[in-house]
Amino acid sequence: MIYNGVPIPHKLEDDPSKQMKEYTYKVLCIARLSSQKKVDLFLKVATLLPQYAFIWIGNQHAYTEEHPSNVFFMGSLPDAGAYNEYADVFMLPSNYEGLPMTIIETMSLAKPVVASNVGGISEIVVNGENGYTVENTPEEFVEKLQYILEKPGVCSEFSQKALAFYKKTLTMNKMVDSYILIYNSIFGIKR
Repeated sequence: MIYNGVPIPHKLEDDPSKQMKEYTYKVLCIARLSSQKKVDLFLKVATLLPQYAFIWIGNQHAYTEEHPSNVFFMGSLPDAGAYNEYADVFMLPSNYEGLPMTIIETMSLAKPVVASNVGGISEIVVNGENGYTVENTPEEFVEKLQYILEKPGVCSEFSQKALAFYKKTLTMNKMVDSYILIYNSIFGIKR
């Protein structure tokens, strides 16, 4: 099996979350607005954790529904993955996925992940190591977000393990080298 690899996102020139300084932690989600991506669940979790800022990047249009004041819809932004640098944890609620590139980008910037236990997410988000995959309930997301963010050392440990997993398995070079090995084996070329 060859996992997709991604380059580390470019560094942003400025902290886009300056207006969120009063919040204890920043939880980032990068996804389009669709029923698949469960913005309703994201908002319920934000309501239960008003001390955290919840940032959604990828909404193709203004979000006009009522939502808690600790939720920030940033729109569609170029280089969205780079915003992980300014977040504390990445959250992806979803009804279904393959293997989201957004999670790979998150791990490349050494951030832990809490995501729905769907598709291939649990292949790279290892429970209790670099994040958690959970059922789509607000309570499970809240429990795991709080555990990662509010236990001394846990966030740091998960961050280090997320980056280590990325470097071992999810880099662009790893992906390319793996494809070259397959092609070479088909044509009998030895490296």
